[in-house]
Amino acid sequence: MASVHTSARGEAGGAVAGPKGPGAPGGPLEPPERPIAWSMLSRALSVPLILGLVCFLPAVIAAQPGSGVRDTAYWLQLVLTCYAGARLATMILSTRRRLLQGVFWMFVYIAMGVAPFAQVVIGQTPTPMVGPRQDLVTAIAMILVGCAAYDLGALLASRRPLRRRTPAARGSGG
Repeated sequence: MASVHTSARGEAGGAVAGPKGPGAPGGPLEPPERPIAWSMLSRALSVPLILGLVCFLPAVIAAQPGSGVRDTAYWLQLVLTCYAGARLATMILSTRRRLLQGVFWMFVYIAMGVAPFAQVVIGQTPTPMVGPRQDLVTAIAMILVGCAAYDLGALLASRRPLRRRTPAARGSGG
């Protein structure tokens, strides 16, 4: 009795051995059958995902009533939220999966973007803020610089040629 693997190969081998003329199935004039590719789904989902993460959610948060001050910290937090949302959307829509970068951008978007932005809008924080408001502006600016540095580091690392390790020659020294 033949296994599943050998019978599948036998059927595939029979199909390959058939005629491949212009009118034959699988010939040069017939396009190859392709399943729905992830890129097609990616294109269909890209606009709603980007608009949702970058525009819609920050706009909903900004529209909430609250006693928050619309100062430099508010605008920097909005920029951080939109930037992290755009980077998270590109990580989700990318064909190359990078787990560490995806987790990083999800953390930045949720914990450093959306949640603090909501706190700035409503004017309430879970812990009392010690120090002047300028410290918050400085902290948000430093987070933005850190995110840009992370992007720059990831870009430089992706452009770096791969180094292959060569096994050390054993017994060559004496």
